[in-house]
Amino acid sequence: MENASYPITNNGVSFSDHVAELIDYPYVNFVLVSYDEKSLEEFSNSLKNVNELINTNITEYLNKLKLDQKLTKLLNDNINTVYFDFTENEREALDELLRLPFYHGIVEEITEVKYL
Repeated sequence: MENASYPITNNGVSFSDHVAELIDYPYVNFVLVSYDEKSLEEFSNSLKNVNELINTNITEYLNKLKLDQKLTKLLNDNINTVYFDFTENEREALDELLRLPFYHGIVEEITEVKYL
């Protein structure tokens, strides 16, 4: 729920940009996740012709995810900065970012992500 209340609209430069410079990996600003796997799968499957579909249907797709209204508006306003290719570089970068708390002794176990 923290993502819904985090004031991301007030930041000029993303936190991820800063982290990417520090660890020398590509950055991942947002990862779309949900407790409702079916909704997430529907969203993912709807992206077959991603560019065309986004231009015509993004509001409908975001509404299906039942996100906070401010976050939905932010995504609608900035959809041109979003791309949907999750390459090995982005996966490696995300894994590295999630391991940082372990490396710094904040947590006792490394976070492992199951990618579908």
